[in-house]
Amino acid sequence: MKYLIILFVSIICIGVGVKFVSSNYKTKLLIDNEKKIKYYFWGMVLSICGVVSYFLYFVFMFYNQTQTAKLFDDHVAFSNAINENINLFSGFAPLFAIFMISAVVFAFCQKRYKILKSGLKGERATQKTLLKLPADYTILSNVSIKYEDKVAEIDNLILSPKGIVIVETKSYKGTLRGKEEDSEWSFTKISNQGKEYTSSIKNPLKQAKRQTYILSQILKENNINCWIDSYVYILESQCYVGSEKIFLDERSLIHKIVSSGKENALNGADIDRIKNILKNQQ
Repeated sequence: MKYLIILFVSIICIGVGVKFVSSNYKTKLLIDNEKKIKYYFWGMVLSICGVVSYFLYFVFMFYNQTQTAKLFDDHVAFSNAINENINLFSGFAPLFAIFMISAVVFAFCQKRYKILKSGLKGERATQKTLLKLPADYTILSNVSIKYEDKVAEIDNLILSPKGIVIVETKSYKGTLRGKEEDSEWSFTKISNQGKEYTSSIKNPLKQAKRQTYILSQILKENNINCWIDSYVYILESQCYVGSEKIFLDERSLIHKIVSSGKENALNGADIDRIKNILKNQQ
């Protein structure tokens, strides 16, 4: 009976944990990073519950074996205890499978959690920087957009009398190398032990370009024709990519945003209308 309870709790925990992950990862829900972080946090918690139940299983096994030894002189009770232990051992395989699945889900959630935590830190730093823009600049963060079968999430969307600007934020602790036209860039970082690791990341310039296209199509459908500029703001890293659309310090980013566009590109009514269009996209 104790085994069945542990197995049932394990299945519930790992099932809910997988649900948290799959609902976000497979269906690609457009939710802001704070909510995503909560999803992955609870995915880790539930996965830990699955792992803990695996070890509780062995505690109960050890306890039952101890009781079996005490009942050695009582042949009937001893026989019943042996049968119960056999049933416990027969459940090892499914519980071990649950343990392995829990461990995999935990590793996946932990990795995504760390990435999103770092990204959220960068987004908040960017939002703080953008507050230095003039008062007539409207800043929208984590804007979900969809056009036909294409979806995207804009980190920062800026509306002003001079037009529209997209700012894609990336926070990397390491070194980036590549070209503006590359689909991927190399990312190198050094661990606390001094080991150098190199991996690849998707080109954020292309990501911003894709966001620009989707947004422009949405606005065109609503009879709004306005040029959209897009830039990438990279924090906490060295970047060796030659592009006028990449910025590493807040002063140059603010200067570029203010100098972008043209006078009287949008009026107050246009800005309010764009905000309503984007609100209906959420």
